[in-house]
Amino acid sequence: MRKSLRHAGLSAGEMAEFLGVARESVGRWLSGARNPSVQTLRLWASRTGVSYEWLRSGHGQSAEGD
Repeated sequence: MRKSLRHAGLSAGEMAEFLGVARESVGRWLSGARNPSVQTLRLWASRTGVSYEWLRSGHGQSAEGD
C-alpha cells in the first residue's frame, strides 16, 4: 500500500481524506496492524492507479494497463 502511495505521489493524509477515514486508520493499514476492507482496497487502487489484484496480493502487474 505504501508503494502505491509513492507511485501516485500521495501522502497518507491525502488518502485518508479521499477515503473519508481518519489518518490513523490509514496508518494502521500501512503498518499491517489492520487490514482494509475490499471496498477500501478497490478505492485505494483506483486512486493510486495500481491494479486491485496487485494491491491485494502483491502479485501481477502493479500499474493499471501494464
